[in-house]
Amino acid sequence: MKRTAGTQSGLRVGIAGFGSIGSLHARIFDSLAEVAEVQVADSGRSRDDQYQSLAKKTAFHSDYEDLKGCDCVVIALPTELHEAAVSCFAGAGIPMLIEKPLGFTCDESQRIVDMIRRENVPAMCGLTGLYHPEFRAMYGQLSSLGELVSVHERLHEANPDLARLLGGRRGVVALNGIHTLHRFHRIALLKDPNKALQVADVALSHDNFMTRAEDHAAGTLCLGGTPFTFSMSFRNDSECDNGWPVDYGIEIVGTLGKIVVTGHEKCETFGHDGTTEVNYQHPGGPLMGQPRYERIALGLTVEIREFVQFLATGQKQHYTLEEALAGQRLVEDCYRKSVAQ
Repeated sequence: MKRTAGTQSGLRVGIAGFGSIGSLHARIFDSLAEVAEVQVADSGRSRDDQYQSLAKKTAFHSDYEDLKGCDCVVIALPTELHEAAVSCFAGAGIPMLIEKPLGFTCDESQRIVDMIRRENVPAMCGLTGLYHPEFRAMYGQLSSLGELVSVHERLHEANPDLARLLGGRRGVVALNGIHTLHRFHRIALLKDPNKALQVADVALSHDNFMTRAEDHAAGTLCLGGTPFTFSMSFRNDSECDNGWPVDYGIEIVGTLGKIVVTGHEKCETFGHDGTTEVNYQHPGGPLMGQPRYERIALGLTVEIREFVQFLATGQKQHYTLEEALAGQRLVEDCYRKSVAQ
């Protein structure tokens, strides 16, 4: 039996998986007036201090099937567990916010989308990178550029957790580059929804990793005759001593001007410790009204609010499902192209 999300007293939200991203989801949902309860399921721990600090908590479960009494569920489990969890909640008619990527492979993601359509259950994919404030401002200014001439993004990141994942899985393109490719896809859709991005060339390197995963990538995608180029890499251990630094830059050039977004983040904040501001350029102007700037938390808050509004409309599949699938196909196409060369 399908259910209508929410009760008169507010949403009962379930969080399946309580790692770093699941706990952040819980904290944001806990702050919303529309939410009455936050329940969490995580098989790896029986109690968590972060959960105990939530005001609207009702239970901490070890099995995510215990969340079937909730009005909606966030799937924040490891990606390889998504398909089974989506099957559990879709079959019960429970709306879902699924962290990206939908599945571990394109085939898994396609099965998840097909399952959601078959069960006709409301679902949205969490493409958090599309909701970060600097990128939302960037998308809003695309119409002022005229015709696109070129798009380029560089990303240089030191993330110990991602580096560990590289040991046995896909590399930089699949792990931190998926956000870049999603942004490319969003820009392409906004400028010309009738044309698809095509992979022109990709180069992957294995300088520091002894497995099939790569730690550097560069490539070009094309929208018609417009090049979308990227360069990505991981920093070495000596560059990781200031938290989770991310050094990135995006330049979008059009016939009428260009948009530039640059940033170097220290623990994903700036100016909070009284030090000199880090180099950061935001297309919508500086965000200095905030003493503490957390990109992921700000972007995720916007995303979660959109999810709550989406549930209130009574609509079914959210556009991010197809967008996530298309972005993952770009990732797969990048690997195929690199192997073919």
